[in-house]
Formats: sequence, structure tokens, C-alpha cells
Amino acid sequence: MDSFLDFLVRQKKLALVFTIGLIVLGLIALKGIQRDQFPAVDFEVVNIYGALPGGSPEDIEKNLTNPIEDELGNISGIDTYTSQSREGRTRVEIKLSQDVDDKSEVKQEIRNAINGINSFPDEVDQRPRVIDRKTSRTSILKISLGSKDYSYEEIRDITDDIAESLEMVDGVSEVVKDGYRDREIQVTIDPVKLNQFKLSLPEVLSILNKRNNRYTAGSNNSDSFEKNIVVLADYQQSSDIGDVVLKSTFDGPIVKLMMWRKLKNPPPRKRPLLG
Repeated sequence: MDSFLDFLVRQKKLALVFTIGLIVLGLIALKGIQRDQFPAVDFEVVNIYGALPGGSPEDIEKNLTNPIEDELGNISGIDTYTSQSREGRTRVEIKLSQDVDDKSEVKQEIRNAINGINSFPDEVDQRPRVIDRKTSRTSILKISLGSKDYSYEEIRDITDDIAESLEMVDGVSEVVKDGYRDREIQVTIDPVKLNQFKLSLPEVLSILNKRNNRYTAGSNNSDSFEKNIVVLADYQQSSDIGDVVLKSTFDGPIVKLMMWRKLKNPPPRKRPLLG
């Protein structure tokens, strides 16, 4: 090595040509290197999301989480998995083993196992979703819409049109619309009617809140055909509120809200809409 350096010191022109040649080769190689602003990186983690409307954490664990974990225990290539059972939904995070050569095969086996579960309650309207945690599912573009001249309904229709157009673009895996608002129903209470039926406004509010509920009531305690009982009492439309009984006695009339109320479906409150 020392002799080579001594040779370059004596042959300065040759050393200059050699250096320039290395720089040119480096620039050519740099131009040919594949570059990606958003490279697809697989974190070797799979998430499973399931939902049971109105289910308590205990019901979620029994009816959703446990069947999923039972199937995962029969799949090789899984390092660890953890689960979280909350009210109405469950989440299972799976970490794949580093020793597995073909991780896509393990992920497909997980999907097949989840799709093959037949013990979910009938109240589960959508099967659990199996989602890879990878950079390709990370949002890279956010669009915010807002206007003083357009109503919320018009902006929402425009957002839906934009989302449909973006979903048709090659390379777009998913479009998520955020900022949509829940429907509201306004109830106008007549003070004269309150006094007539000897009711107070807090009593009416308490009755309406208790009636708007969705919860589980356990199972039917059958050994041969066990079913989970779910009470669906949440408001879906204004007529549901009108049927709420505010007061009833054995010898008196049954007072329903529809007898002395005004119901309106107001536009949602103004706030930014994200698409």
C-alpha cells in the first residue's frame, strides 16, 4: 500500500486522473441507486380489530378476544401476541417471529384462521379485521376542507366525491374520511306541559339519557345453544324519542314525549371537516 501511495505522489497527473475517474464513477452509481420517498417497510406486526356493539369488556373478552387467541395459539411463526378488551371492541397485536423466512405466508394463515371462526355472536355484524402495520398504510397526504359559503351537507358531499376519486388513483391503498359529525335531535320542552304533568326539566333529561342506551344483558344460560343477549335501546330517529314514556301510573294516563314535544333534526355544529 505504501508503494502505491509513493507511486501516486511521483505521478501527480496520473493521481489526478485516477481521482477524477473515481468521482465520475461515484456520480454514475449514485444516479442509478433506487430511491423512494416513502419506502414500503414491514414492521412484522399484525393487528386484529373486532367490535361487538354494546358489549362490556367481559363480554368482549369472552365472545371476541378468547376465540381469536385460541386460533392464534395453533399458528406457528408467531412470537408473541397481546390483547386489549374494551367496551364494544377488542384489539390483538401480533409480533411475528424473526426466524420465519416467509412472513407473508404466516400473515395469510392468520387471516384464514380469523375468517374461519364460527363462534362469534350474531350481534357481530362485521368480522374482525386483520391489518398489517407497515409504512404503506401510513397517511402521506391530508386534505382539509372548509368554507363560509357552503353548508356542512354540501362540504360533506364534496368530501365524498373527492374520496371516491382518490380511491380510483393507482397506488392509493386507502382513503380515510375524518371529521364527520354525529346526528343530533333537538327536543323543545313546553314549560306549561311540565307543570301540567308535574315533571321537572332534569327529570325529563334523566329519562331521555337512560333510555338512550345499548348494553348487554348476559346470556340465556343454555348449555346446548348459548346466546348473548344485547339490548338495543339507543335512538335511531326522532320517532324513537317520541315513544319515550315520561310518566305512568296505575290509574292515570301514560305520558309520552310525543304528546307535548317538538323534535327537530338540526344541522351539525360547525367545526372543521377533514377528508
